[in-house]
Amino acid sequence: MIIGFIFLVLLLIPGLLIRRGTGTWMAPSTLAVVFSFVYLIIPVVLVPDGEIDIFAAIYVYLCVLLFAGSALLFPSSRYYKVASEHELRRAFGNGGLKIFFWLATFSLVGLIVADTVAQGFSVWQIMSNVSEVSRGYASMLYGGGLTATIFKPLYLILIYPVTAIGGLLSAMTRDSRRMYIVAALIPSFFILLVQSVKGTFVVCVFIVIGSIFLIKSYRGREIRIGGREVLYLVGSGLGVFTFAVISFYLRGFIQGSDSFERVLFYFRNYAAGHVYAFSDWFSNRYFSESLMSYDQPNLELGFYTFMAAFRMLGDDRPVPFGLYTEYFNYNGLFETNLYTIFRGLLSDFGVMGSLAVVAVMGYIFNFCYYRVRMARVSCFLAPVYILSVVMLYQSYTVSTLMWPTFVIGMVLLPVTLCIFRYFSLRAS
Repeated sequence: MIIGFIFLVLLLIPGLLIRRGTGTWMAPSTLAVVFSFVYLIIPVVLVPDGEIDIFAAIYVYLCVLLFAGSALLFPSSRYYKVASEHELRRAFGNGGLKIFFWLATFSLVGLIVADTVAQGFSVWQIMSNVSEVSRGYASMLYGGGLTATIFKPLYLILIYPVTAIGGLLSAMTRDSRRMYIVAALIPSFFILLVQSVKGTFVVCVFIVIGSIFLIKSYRGREIRIGGREVLYLVGSGLGVFTFAVISFYLRGFIQGSDSFERVLFYFRNYAAGHVYAFSDWFSNRYFSESLMSYDQPNLELGFYTFMAAFRMLGDDRPVPFGLYTEYFNYNGLFETNLYTIFRGLLSDFGVMGSLAVVAVMGYIFNFCYYRVRMARVSCFLAPVYILSVVMLYQSYTVSTLMWPTFVIGMVLLPVTLCIFRYFSLRAS
């Protein structure tokens, strides 16, 4: 607990310095510090007697500094520019993009229904007894009994760019802002409801957040931190937590008289276990002192961090569902196989190599954000910034670049934006 609080204080120092240099909390550099702070303070509060290896903490702290520190290499916020509203609307708010978004959203729901029906469920079952469908689908998913269909890869690829477009449109409109946000999240929420898969929904939430932050950055606006905003954040957090509880209930994990205790157990699994699990793994890898033994691959050269690229190049080596088979249990308070993105980085590149990779990735993300703040309205900067937000959110679990569907979706995003921007230019 003491080590946790020490590093919480140490994170505040670079966070405030980088915030002063960038002039915003929306830069990837400042977001890296914010996410790291949140992902540390929650475990420290929920499991205060947990043990954190000091060398593991130092390593993560160095990663945060190297990722965020490159933001100070670029001119400070007083040199930022505001993008032309006309250019923004042409790139991210044109009429063709709006029509495409609504057609794609309804098509995604249809693809999800088609995939669910292909597993043996009927449309009537989905409408009348969604909890039974959800439990059945989840049982087949985790048991390896799903029937392969063309529908699933299609909607898993398309859902990410369509959600991002919905987020961009919500930021570009005033009267219909909430409508676009809700519509952007409908497909992923439908997946959570019908298939009991919550990960896609939360990723889509952060895609929407990243899209809104992008437009705010182009307009030179800052996040306001007042009473209303705090209440909104708390409400959003409770909403996501509620959806997670719904997912557990639909899968039959929360039933009976001990429902409240099981909710706390699963909440600690996902919100607090990652810090202590990674710390134990780190101790096992470098000091052979840990509560558990682990598989310790060496120098996989990017397989765990950039698995999507390996898969698309034909690497079909088997990987367990959930990536890691070891479940770290701490005094019965939680049981998790979430070891943070850093386990994959260290397995791929070692200590020095992983620090170099983090520094390079931080430089790329910070440079792209600097181009955004210099009013460079580009369809290709959008997916890079959105990717940085999603990666930083998922850093407590695994690398976002593991999934080919997400990577392909992010490649399709600038292509789609460029196509409709071209037609908008032609129309004008």
